[in-house]
Amino acid sequence: MPVLAGVELRFVSDVNARILAVQNGEVDIALYPPIAAAPVFAVTPNVNLALGAPSTGGFLSFMDVTNGAFEEIAVRKAVMLAVNYEELATAVFHGAKIPATSLYNPRFPWAVENYRYDPAQANALLDAAGWVRDGDTRTRAGQTLALTLMIYPQQPDLVPLSTAMQAYLRAIGIASEIVSVDSVTEAAMNDLVDWDLAMVATGTATVGSVSGFLNRYVACAGDRNYGGYCNDRIETLIQTLDVTVDEERRYAMLREIQTILVEEDPYVFNATILIERALVSDAWSDYVPAVAWNHIKWDTAPNP
Repeated sequence: MPVLAGVELRFVSDVNARILAVQNGEVDIALYPPIAAAPVFAVTPNVNLALGAPSTGGFLSFMDVTNGAFEEIAVRKAVMLAVNYEELATAVFHGAKIPATSLYNPRFPWAVENYRYDPAQANALLDAAGWVRDGDTRTRAGQTLALTLMIYPQQPDLVPLSTAMQAYLRAIGIASEIVSVDSVTEAAMNDLVDWDLAMVATGTATVGSVSGFLNRYVACAGDRNYGGYCNDRIETLIQTLDVTVDEERRYAMLREIQTILVEEDPYVFNATILIERALVSDAWSDYVPAVAWNHIKWDTAPNP
């Protein structure tokens, strides 16, 4: 029998209103708290940041490879090398996320830990591509190397993440601006705004299943292929993966996809791996968030 007599679910879009609702005792559990505010939560009465296990998803960055700066593979590689993945997880998000080392949570046996923070190599790639550094920016043939980062307000952690991303880009001479839209999917798939890097919270292997993400976000005809990406080898691997049962063959294909997306033809990368989180009152301080939206189970209850 369920421990709770019932559950009342409220949809509160404003993050500050969710925080105040917990503090005032109006609600017990609030989802999607802004991790950047963790130091504030720590000193606020009746507010606790509850952390669970590392998620199967993260904050992903998708590149528009059909238009603008990311038509160049050298620029895509440079941006990935400019991101300090360790700093994002430990400093920007106060240890409430784990560093991204690949497209997948490192706990998965097929994960290839091939992300590197190497701004010197990033600068070398841009130099070799003819982007000349002049102060804080780079130019080539009279054109400034600049990117537009696209985020959305429903994920408040995208604000500090995109701000940190601007700093990493600035360090290698790339100018940038941030635009916020109501729906990244609608904006990207319908060309509603000009953008170069779309930042989205989503899972790459939700409950261990990899095909959904690859078919929707990476495959040539994917309904959420934001940046118009189409790599023939990856397309073949995705289609073969869909009908392959043998575990080791699947792992080999997934590892090859990860290698291509870093070393040969970058398109999407993880900025951080999410840790499941919630904001809870003191009476629920023992609550542990679960993965895959399993927020309330039959045995969920306040502290004894």
